[in-house]
Amino acid sequence: MTKTQKIVTSLLSLILCFFFIVSIVDTKELKQETGLSQENIMTHVEKFSENGPRAVSNKEANEKAVEYIASQLESWEFVNENSTESPSYLVQEYVATDSRYQNWTLKNVIVHIPSTSPDKTGNAV
Repeated sequence: MTKTQKIVTSLLSLILCFFFIVSIVDTKELKQETGLSQENIMTHVEKFSENGPRAVSNKEANEKAVEYIASQLESWEFVNENSTESPSYLVQEYVATDSRYQNWTLKNVIVHIPSTSPDKTGNAV
């Protein structure tokens, strides 16, 4: 590798690290807009860890995780329906089969946060 390539690679690495750090830093603006902070996130992570590991085979722990997520969403006035007009969520269930032909029921919680802009083109998640 030439000296120029090393310099370019180093600069690109530094730029990538900078963007990564900026993307995870708690900002006042983020807290004001969403109420989201590292402390709030850690509270939820601790709640998940109370039920132990959530391996595919641990149906009870996975059910409790889905129930917890749904209860949190409902406390924030999300509704359990397929809507793009209001904050909503759906629990998607499907069956996965592993290499031993065992079936595992898996669930995803899908959340929709509608746009707050007048023309409904921005800020939707």
